[in-house]
Amino acid sequence: MYGISSESNNVMDYTISNGDTELLNAPGKRSQDVLPDYAAAIRRPVTLWSLHSGWTMYAFLLLGLGFAVGHHQYYMYLNGTPADEQVQKMRYGTVLAFLTKASLVAAVIAAFRQRIWATLVSTPLALKALDCLPAAPSDLLAAFNPDAIRSAKIAVFMAWFSWQVTFSCITDLSSPMIVILASQSLSVEPTIDVTTCPGAKVLNFNRETIEEFRKLDPVDNVPLLPASYWNSTRFSTTQPYWFDYYHAPFVRLEQLATIALYQDQPATGSNASSIACGHDWDCSFTVKFVAPGYKCDDIVTEGVFTKAAHDIRPPFDTSILLPLGRYSYYAVTHLGDYADQQMGDVFPGGIPKSEPPWPKHFGVFRTEPVLWIGYISVLTSSGRLPENRTAPGWNESFSPNIIRCENYETEYTVFFEYINELQKIRILDRKYIAPILNTTLTQDIANDGTRDTTVAIPESNYVFPQDENYGYVAAYHSFGCKHSGNIYKIIR
Repeated sequence: MYGISSESNNVMDYTISNGDTELLNAPGKRSQDVLPDYAAAIRRPVTLWSLHSGWTMYAFLLLGLGFAVGHHQYYMYLNGTPADEQVQKMRYGTVLAFLTKASLVAAVIAAFRQRIWATLVSTPLALKALDCLPAAPSDLLAAFNPDAIRSAKIAVFMAWFSWQVTFSCITDLSSPMIVILASQSLSVEPTIDVTTCPGAKVLNFNRETIEEFRKLDPVDNVPLLPASYWNSTRFSTTQPYWFDYYHAPFVRLEQLATIALYQDQPATGSNASSIACGHDWDCSFTVKFVAPGYKCDDIVTEGVFTKAAHDIRPPFDTSILLPLGRYSYYAVTHLGDYADQQMGDVFPGGIPKSEPPWPKHFGVFRTEPVLWIGYISVLTSSGRLPENRTAPGWNESFSPNIIRCENYETEYTVFFEYINELQKIRILDRKYIAPILNTTLTQDIANDGTRDTTVAIPESNYVFPQDENYGYVAAYHSFGCKHSGNIYKIIR
């Protein structure tokens, strides 16, 4: 090899060194003349960062813990609150979770690098381990190198921890430390908030008594409509002998009944869920109210009078029903019904042309019609009925029945449930309180100056237009008319 030596006369001589001469001396035998004379003036740059190289590790650790606490407190704040603006809140939680992950992983990586340098100084490493250790946080295979695991256990554990944080996606939300490692730990679950629903609606027939149909107070800015049409005895309410008396059911009752029939649920407005539960809320509640209800008793079962019949006899007998008669269904629903035109000669609006005094029973509710319904039961189980009366088994295939239904004040217990703005109801209980008119129809014909020929007993239970509960009874009668007037069945 070529070497360079220096002489005092500044003449450069070239010499050939021996092949056995060592270019690099052993650490204990190095020459002190290797560095030039001015080397003593060269210093390694000293910076604040180099003096405190561990600051990055501690800074990222504190930053990650801060984000973790913020993430946990944010979710604790959301816990139990209404699940509105879900996308926005999920994004906030995801950002905090990923910032927590990134900060913790950065702290582990900084500590990992510090540990590598400590391992290189204190522990001899195989070439393979030396090659895999720096790549362990970014190369999963390098993190499982046997030589690296054997020589630098703590450093490899740090690499594993960084990978575990990266892959963490835990659904168990019972631990706050687990929550901070999962970006999708926020979930929506149904809860029950026991409170009051001031917007829940019920039926209140007492308003028919305490309020006049001419000036009904609106509810939630919705105008109310009466249950009945009314007539008057005078053109002005200030004239003597003025009073209102019942005429007929209000036409909207039939519309509501038809809608409820086809929907198989109560007719409600488009915003009923928001009114009852509040915006974006599902709710359920139970209400009790008193409303019309028909109490039905079996009078004849399979051609035999029951104990409930007592001395009551229906207006028709079973001979008109199969197998003796020609009907499979028969109903009488208007006996003793209120006459919609009480006086013979009236002005428009039911105002009598005659001067008072008017008949005593003018506009009086005397009785409420009872629904008498006859129907047959099919006794054969073969599925094929006899074609005519002469066919074998005709008399044994049919059984006549009669039921009696009376209009009662009924206490209902109804469960309402609104889910996704859809209403579901379930009648939990009904209790029959008393007949709306506790009178019994007789066969007599009245001749009292009105067009209503009904006679019922006792007369003391009649309801007069001047009575306080007249409007209440009128509302029940209107609902009864809508039911009894629509009872029909196709005979096949």
